[in-house]
Amino acid sequence: MPQTPLVSVVIPSWNGEQRITSTLESLDGQTLAPERFEIIVVDDGSDDATALVVDRFAARHPALQVRCLRQSNGGVNAARNVGVQASRGMAVALLDDDERAPADHLERAVGLLDAHAEVAGVGGPARDTGGDHRRTCAGCSIADVVLPHEGQVITDRLLGGNMVVRRSVFDEVGPFDEDISGRGDETEWFYRARLKFLYDDSLFIWHDKDGLSLRRLAAIQFRQGRAIPIAARKMRGTSSYRPHPDRVPRYLVHGLRKRCDKGYLLAMRELGALYEHIRLRRRERTVPARAKPTR
Repeated sequence: MPQTPLVSVVIPSWNGEQRITSTLESLDGQTLAPERFEIIVVDDGSDDATALVVDRFAARHPALQVRCLRQSNGGVNAARNVGVQASRGMAVALLDDDERAPADHLERAVGLLDAHAEVAGVGGPARDTGGDHRRTCAGCSIADVVLPHEGQVITDRLLGGNMVVRRSVFDEVGPFDEDISGRGDETEWFYRARLKFLYDDSLFIWHDKDGLSLRRLAAIQFRQGRAIPIAARKMRGTSSYRPHPDRVPRYLVHGLRKRCDKGYLLAMRELGALYEHIRLRRRERTVPARAKPTR
């Protein structure tokens, strides 16, 4: 019987047939011994061959502990919850299926957890692989995702695609909110946790957006934006979020003047947030008011 792993790597994937192999191969090359971690891919109702690709990878790499779990499409947080629930490690590492882990990623994360007993988890940024030929200006990147910190900083949140959290914390805080699937899908969980985490900007993973058309990226950003008002309401109530439609023309102008595709993508994100905000407000107006109690 395989040794109980130290780390469980959970990878949610939806139609990741073309991406998931690169993610898995980066884990095959980890400096952490293969018996010390397991890999759990959660196929979130894909209609491509994602599960078959994972199963074939597992067959080619018997030294790795690889499992593919399947569920009906429920969104990234639903898939994460399935993976966390099935995990056996003392820590859970979350990656996305368009990311690749440097060879020492898991070993460094475990070392940071051991060195900082006061934190609930550790994480870092996502870095552009540099292989994307899409147009961006000098100050923008399609795939870079960071928090506004330098060096090692104690913070109240991490990035969902690069976080390694003690398994017991999920038992304490509870699962990710499955109603949220988009930008900041993990933000509500951190808001609920109210714990200390360590962000280290050198604990990065590679984020690969190569191969996705601008149209596909725009659709993703629109969906990501729709999650923003939903998460804000869950955290702070119905009156907490205000859309920023003024940002849309600003981002579009940036895209045109700088010949920067990132400007168009940010504009689509803001349009998604505005759309969902309007939809939620209309739904509130159609909900019948509670009848006043009679005396």
